Amino acid sequence: MSILGRIFRVGEAKANTAVDKLEDPTEMSEQILRELNEQLQKGIESEAEVKAIALGHRADEKSNLEQAEAWKNKCYMILDKVEKSTSEDEKAKLNTLAEVAAQSNKDYQTKADQARQNAEREESSLAVMDKKLKDLRDMIAKTKNDIEMIKSQEKTAEASEKINKAMSSIDTDGLAQTMKRMKEKANATELRAQAYAEVDDQNLSSEQEIDSVLNTDTPSSLLEELKKQRQK
Repeated sequence: MSILGRIFRVGEAKANTAVDKLEDPTEMSEQILRELNEQLQKGIESEAEVKAIALGHRADEKSNLEQAEAWKNKCYMILDKVEKSTSEDEKAKLNTLAEVAAQSNKDYQTKADQARQNAEREESSLAVMDKKLKDLRDMIAKTKNDIEMIKSQEKTAEASEKINKAMSSIDTDGLAQTMKRMKEKANATELRAQAYAEVDDQNLSSEQEIDSVLNTDTPSSLLEELKKQRQK
């Protein structure tokens, strides 16, 4: 690989790393949601325009059909007059008018057919647009759920990161050893206190040991002694 190629690859890698650091999952997801909502709004507006065109074609179809029906009725009425007429000149004139009425009926029928075809084409487009808008709404709903999940995951990850950082800064082995040392020290102190008590007991004189056993120094024994001295 050439030097320029290597430099380009290094630059591309650094650029991708920088972009990755800038891409906050929640912010990017919410931006995607905004863009989807914008597309949905544009789609709704476009659908409304197409629907208006289709309705216009249907209105033209209805109007032309009404005109075709009216000219057909006029043609029938003229033909009725032709049958009733006794004048050849009048019949010829009426037949000409009947042909005009028939042609007008055909022209309006043609216009009605064209309007119907245009309406059907627009309505077919509407069906496709409805499907796309439905898919877009489903995507928006899914994106909203994904955003909530991402937010929850980020909070959990943030809390876990804080705990892990706190735990990583704690010298658990050192704390355990210190606690063990403190327990041993407390036990040693307790044993020394017990040993001193035993030594004190051993240093008592025989009389002290006897008095201790008999509790001769209790207040009740002293009171009895005073009573005996008084009686004497």
